[in-house]
Amino acid sequence: FSIKSKISGEQRALDVANFGIHNGTNIMQWDYLDGMNQLWRLERTRTDVDTGFGVGFTENKGVPSGDLLLKVYPNPSSGGDITIAVDGNLANEVKHMAIINISGALVYSAQIYGLNYRLNQKLSPGVYTVSLYSDGVMVNEKLVVF
Repeated sequence: FSIKSKISGEQRALDVANFGIHNGTNIMQWDYLDGMNQLWRLERTRTDVDTGFGVGFTENKGVPSGDLLLKVYPNPSSGGDITIAVDGNLANEVKHMAIINISGALVYSAQIYGLNYRLNQKLSPGVYTVSLYSDGVMVNEKLVVF
C-alpha cells in the first residue's frame, strides 16, 4: 500500500528517507514516485486491550500467496557475481530491485526482467538487504558479503 496525503491532492506519500531500514530512520512526506521506500504493508495486530483491531507495520518476511519469491546466492558471498533468482506468479513481470547497506543507504538499483539477474557489481564486505517490488508486492532477502 501507499499512504497518500489528502491535503496534497494525493500527490505526496509517506516516504522512508534514503531507503532506510534501521531504527530511527526518518519518515517524511514526499512527491509520490511509486518507489519501494513509499510502500507499506498493513496488517492486523494485537492491541493492548486485545480487541484485535490494531494496525501495525512489520518487516516483509515473504509473501505467503507465492506471488513473488526471492532467492539470493551464493549467500554469504565474496561480493561479486551474485544471482538474484525470482519465482512465483509475478516472476515474469518487470521488477524493481534495490540493494541497501546496513546504514540504510541505497548502493544499487535496477529493473529486472525475467527469472534470473546476475549482479556483477562488486559489493564491499557487510550485510545488505535485497528488495524486489512488483505489482504491489515487495519481498526482502538478507545478503552477507565477506
